[in-house]
Amino acid sequence: YSESISLSIVATDEHNVSSIVLQTSTDARNWTDLFTQSYLTVSKSRNLRYELSLADYGEGSVYVRAIATDGAGNESDSGVNAPYVQYIVDRTAPAAPENVKAAGHSGYIEVSWTQGSESDLSRYSVYRALDENGPYVHVASGIAATNYIDRNAAQGTVYYYKVTVNDVAGNESGFSSVVSAEVVEDTENPQIYSVYPESGATLGVGFRNVSVLAIDNNSLDEVEIAYSAD
Repeated sequence: YSESISLSIVATDEHNVSSIVLQTSTDARNWTDLFTQSYLTVSKSRNLRYELSLADYGEGSVYVRAIATDGAGNESDSGVNAPYVQYIVDRTAPAAPENVKAAGHSGYIEVSWTQGSESDLSRYSVYRALDENGPYVHVASGIAATNYIDRNAAQGTVYYYKVTVNDVAGNESGFSSVVSAEVVEDTENPQIYSVYPESGATLGVGFRNVSVLAIDNNSLDEVEIAYSAD
């Protein structure tokens, strides 16, 4: 995590959970009270939700635990063996993607790159511009693969691309080097892949629907269905 952690703590008791104290530590030994939630009603189960800001924590581990108290003053375990959860604070952005390439195809442009070496890489984003110096517009995010197909590129225009990557903490890298490409003229004809019902099938009541599967390398504009009695 880089900015905050959404915490959810569940505490139960055979009669009543009267309060929950949220504690944090940076060494799992010395604990500091962060937040106390007291309850006026009686309930055997409580669910405390808390947004932990990481503004005051440096990079590294932060430990979180909770101490519950019942209506009689009995507390849950707060000793050295009490359970806790360890989180990692990470504000270091990963390196920018490398070996970025752009290739024009018939009807689209493919942008590709190589996977980085960091173990905490998450998703990629692609930025596009009409000029090498920008401005660059964010056109795609959440990419898990190492390539992106831009089907919104018009023929006859050169497009410029940059790529970034986020780590699991949400830190975004700097921009990759700039690459460019343009769409190649689309000369490939669409194809009729299949027709239903099959040739020789009997048509009549209950069998009047005709379906066609058509494919194209870029995008289909229309499909025309024609029939003849002879």
